[in-house]
Amino acid sequence: MNSRQQREFYHKYSGRLYNAAFRILSDSFEAEDVMQDTIIRYLDSHLRLNSPEQESAWLTRTCIRMSIDILRKRRRRDAFFGDLALSQDTETEIEENEDYEGI
Repeated sequence: MNSRQQREFYHKYSGRLYNAAFRILSDSFEAEDVMQDTIIRYLDSHLRLNSPEQESAWLTRTCIRMSIDILRKRRRRDAFFGDLALSQDTETEIEENEDYEGI
C-alpha cells in the first residue's frame, strides 16, 4: 500500500474503530491509541482479506480485543493500587493509635 492508500484506509475505518474503542474504554486518549494501533497492526501484517466486509470485521474484532485487554490491565492496576492505598491507610491508623496510646 502506498501512502495515499494508507491515508484512505485510515479515513475509511478510523471513526468506526475509535467509536468501538471509546464505548469500551470511556477514555478518548486510550481509544485513539487503540484505533491507531489496530490500523498499524493491520498494515504491518500485510494481511489482505478478500472483501471489505472481512477487512472491517477483522479490524473491529482486533480493536475490541485490544480495548478489552487495556480494560483488564486498568482493572488490575486499580486493584493493586487500591490494595496499596488500603494498606497505607491501615499503617497510618496504626501509627495514630500508637501516638494516642503513648500520651
